[in-house]
Amino acid sequence: MFSFSSEAGEQLIREVLRDLWPHTPRDYQVEAVSKLLDGVDVLAILPTGAGKTAILTMFMLILDHMSLDPGRFPSHCRWFPEDPIMVVVYPTNCLEEEQVRVYTFGDQFT
Repeated sequence: MFSFSSEAGEQLIREVLRDLWPHTPRDYQVEAVSKLLDGVDVLAILPTGAGKTAILTMFMLILDHMSLDPGRFPSHCRWFPEDPIMVVVYPTNCLEEEQVRVYTFGDQFT
């Protein structure tokens, strides 16, 4: 059975992100996203600036892509809602305000 945590699954994640994400994701980011897509809880302990927020963003981009192009994914992987939502609790107001600006006004990746 297909698993996002497999080599084929991680390759699929990279292919989808290639069109949606302006940077090449790091291996540990793809691994985290693959686990999340497989329904496995992930605890990412990384230094500041290492891409923890990017993991969440990549995950949401994949979910959104799955809802728009479900045929690209195996049928048993389509258990996600059509209009996914995520709640993120930020430790600082500054980071929260930056993320709201980026994802609300569309000037993401700047």
